[in-house]
Amino acid sequence: MLLANRYEIVRLLGEGGFGRTFVVEDTQMPSKRLCVLKQLKPMTTETAVYQVIQDRFQREAAILERLGERHPQIPKLYAYFTDAGQFYLVQEWIEGATLEQSIADGTVFDEGAVQQILLDLLPVLDFIHTQGMIHRDIKPENIILRQSDRRTVLIDFGAVRETMGTVYNSRGNPTSSIVIGTPGYMSAEQAAGRPIPSSDLYSLGLTAIYLLTRRMPQTLETDLQTGEILWQHVAPGLSPKFAAILTQMIRSHPRDRYASAAQVQAALEPSAPLPSTILPSEPSAMGTIAIAPSYPPAGASSPATRVATASEPQRSLWLISGLIGGGLLIAAIAAGFFLNRDRPVAPPIAESPSPSIPPVSSPTPTSSPSTQASPLTIPSEPSRPDRRSPAPSPTASPQGISEPLLLEGIAGGQVQVYSQPSTRSTSPSYGLTGDRVTALRRVVGDDQATWFFVRFPSGAEGWVQAEQTRSVNDPPKSEFPRSAQLIGQTPGSRVNLRSAPSNRASSPSYGLVGDQVTVIQQARGDDSNLWYFV
Repeated sequence: MLLANRYEIVRLLGEGGFGRTFVVEDTQMPSKRLCVLKQLKPMTTETAVYQVIQDRFQREAAILERLGERHPQIPKLYAYFTDAGQFYLVQEWIEGATLEQSIADGTVFDEGAVQQILLDLLPVLDFIHTQGMIHRDIKPENIILRQSDRRTVLIDFGAVRETMGTVYNSRGNPTSSIVIGTPGYMSAEQAAGRPIPSSDLYSLGLTAIYLLTRRMPQTLETDLQTGEILWQHVAPGLSPKFAAILTQMIRSHPRDRYASAAQVQAALEPSAPLPSTILPSEPSAMGTIAIAPSYPPAGASSPATRVATASEPQRSLWLISGLIGGGLLIAAIAAGFFLNRDRPVAPPIAESPSPSIPPVSSPTPTSSPSTQASPLTIPSEPSRPDRRSPAPSPTASPQGISEPLLLEGIAGGQVQVYSQPSTRSTSPSYGLTGDRVTALRRVVGDDQATWFFVRFPSGAEGWVQAEQTRSVNDPPKSEFPRSAQLIGQTPGSRVNLRSAPSNRASSPSYGLVGDQVTVIQQARGDDSNLWYFV
């Protein structure tokens, strides 16, 4: 059988909800090279929205082509076409075994082998993420050990499958979408349909744990208090540093994970310290932890590492000198207080902004002076201005005062961080509701909205709209129950769990009446009802 009068089917590789995958032979190439052909079928076949799906399919195919051309560990895209209402991708055939096949064949992956796989894959992920792409389905079946050079190759990106699983209305607007990913390897935010770059790191971390333990992620225990996955007891022979890195990769909340693949790669370097989020399991009796020797090893002579020692008489002399000096300092402070207590206090001089904070230009060269970035000015308590008031004049004296804020939005949701104070600018990163940030500047953007230039604890910076923030001292704008109980007609009866906030969405699983659940997000569905993501 020939497809597109060119590709002869050799064998079926797999079949799923969105179509089938074949190994095919390209009959129009002299080498008769083998390729992977994916036959994709959209969920909707309405003529009115077919063009929308086709356009999106073309865009995603263009991204796959760019990724495959620019990185040797991503399969090349050879062709894409449509036929009889179905969509086809033709990609490079990678000769080799997937990690899942290797496990099935009895291959044992020790710590060194898994570290090497991570170090080989993390630059691939870093490249993908910098291109604005998220894989969404990292698992052992989608990582191939290429036979020719034993390098890892990442296959089966989820973006095209999401295009096929999106339902559109007659105006071409999406109404619902199937969540792309594999249960067990998906993070909570990806299961909610909001994948982010660290979602891929979460999946990669669980893939590494699977290689080490041969335990499927669904079979690992979960801490009932924190929701964190408990896995180290089934891999007791790992080095503390490597175990700590994997644990941080699979944290349940994105803010607790590594922010990028480059950070994980840096942490895996031999000279990198143990992640600070991991505490020792057996602290000493004195409650202290030895970080490094207090003296250089034998033979070391570097003045920078040498620790001076002193005899008992010398230490006594230093102690007496310190006490005398401290007494003199306290006396001088007290004398200054009594001499100056009746003098008028001079007004404070405004400090200049920190030199480490670069000035941020306005979105466009032609913007008015009111859109120029101005330093955030906060008067002393108790008077506190409304953060939505107009920004101070650009000519006002700059002050290096900062205000701690919390990102506000739907619980568990993302808050976009823009490169300029305008929603028309690029969104280079994101925050999550509840993230603590520091406001460095305030400005009225060209959209007449008030914006904050904020810095995250990680050092990332960008612009967020003022209405998406609140002071750490202010109460939340909206609250909903974080814990709940499933209710229904009869105890023990089933409660359908929907894939989207609508009773018209698919029901992938169910709960039982009386089940205790944790509420992560709330949303108003297209049926006008209030829904909880639990």
